Amino acid sequence: SPTVFDDVAFGPINMGCAYHEVRSRVTQALDWVGMSGAELRFSHHLSLGEKKRVAIATVLSMSPDILLLDEPSSNLDPRTKWDLVDLLEGRPETKVIASHDLELVRALCPRTIIMDRGKVVVDGTTSEVLSNIELLRDHGLARRSSKVYESSQYVAVHETAIGHMNPVKFCGELLSYLRRKYGKRVKVFQESPIDKILLQKNTV
Repeated sequence: SPTVFDDVAFGPINMGCAYHEVRSRVTQALDWVGMSGAELRFSHHLSLGEKKRVAIATVLSMSPDILLLDEPSSNLDPRTKWDLVDLLEGRPETKVIASHDLELVRALCPRTIIMDRGKVVVDGTTSEVLSNIELLRDHGLARRSSKVYESSQYVAVHETAIGHMNPVKFCGELLSYLRRKYGKRVKVFQESPIDKILLQKNTV
C-alpha cells in the first residue's frame, strides 16, 4: 500500500526532480497542510479530512500557480471543513473552486460564477451573487419555499455532540431530559437513525 510520502512524491518524481529535492518538496508540502510527520502512514488509514490535506499536498509539491478544487468540503464535518478553509485561505495560489457549499464559497471566493445546465448564468462578486436569493432559488442553490414554521421549534443535535455514544442511547437520554423539563409539550417524530424532537413554540 502506498504511504503518504509515496503519494506526495509522485508528482515531483515524474517532474524529474532529484531524490533530495523530492524529499524536500514532500516535507515542505506536508508542513504547509499541517501533516508533518505523516510520511510513513498508509494513505488508506487516514481520515477523510487528512486525505484531503494530503491530496492538496500532492499538488503543492509541484509548485503550481493555480489550484483547481472540485467540491473540497464534501463529506467533511464542520470543524474539519473550517480547518480546510483556513488552510486554503492562507495559500497564495490562485484558486478555482467548483462547489455547492455556499459557506465555503463566501469564505474563500471574491468572485462567483453560477453555471446551470452547462451555461454561465451569472458572473459577479460573491457578496452580490450570494445576496440575490431569488437568483439562488432559480438555480437550485436556495430553498424555493420561504415558508416559516412559527408554530414550533426544533432541537437540532449535531453528530459531534454525540461523540462516541450510541445514537439511540443519546436520543433516549435527550428525550428523557426534555420530557422531564417540558412534559407533554414534547412530541417525537421517528426518523432513522436519530429522532427529531419537536418542542411547542416558546417552551425553550
